[in-house]
Amino acid sequence: MRTNIALNQWDKLSSSVFSYATVLAIVVVGGIALFEYYAHKTAAKKANSLKLVFEYHGEGALKYRHKLDEVWELGHPVLNKTLKENIDKTKAYNEYVNTMIAKEALYMEVDYVMNFYERIVTCINTRICDEELVAKFFSNNGRVFFRKYYPYLCRKRQQWNDNSIWSNAEAYFNPEGVGKICSQKKSLHSQNRATFVSHFEL
Repeated sequence: MRTNIALNQWDKLSSSVFSYATVLAIVVVGGIALFEYYAHKTAAKKANSLKLVFEYHGEGALKYRHKLDEVWELGHPVLNKTLKENIDKTKAYNEYVNTMIAKEALYMEVDYVMNFYERIVTCINTRICDEELVAKFFSNNGRVFFRKYYPYLCRKRQQWNDNSIWSNAEAYFNPEGVGKICSQKKSLHSQNRATFVSHFEL
């Protein structure tokens, strides 16, 4: 009788140990799988981000950006003169940028860069890209670009009567301008030229 009781207790103990071991194994395997999943996901985000970096420095994008930079540099003396001669510097700047784009036929170039930055932010918002990595490569360039070419963005929205055009990119790269720059009616005549130019990082 005692032998049977001992055997029963041993069976119960063995069963309990086996159950605990099974649960522990499942937890460990699950933890490893979860770790591998997040590691893979992180690696995929970085890979997607680097694809954008390579595209940005690729031949096509580089050609567009170089043309924009070249035209901007060549026109810089004219811009300085325009801002110096006009009391309403905001209006003068807006007219200069849109006239420059029209005169030099830069619509394709500006649209490409605007759309590229919009894609970057969409990639971040959908958690497909690594935000830290993207910010490292694009934050400064994106901010300067939107502060330079905001008159074109506003003109595009006015033409299409659609304030959502490039709104994600604007919110990410130039958040302080959201809801302000395209409805700005107040003249900047009270600001000196140096302050105005510094504000838009020309």
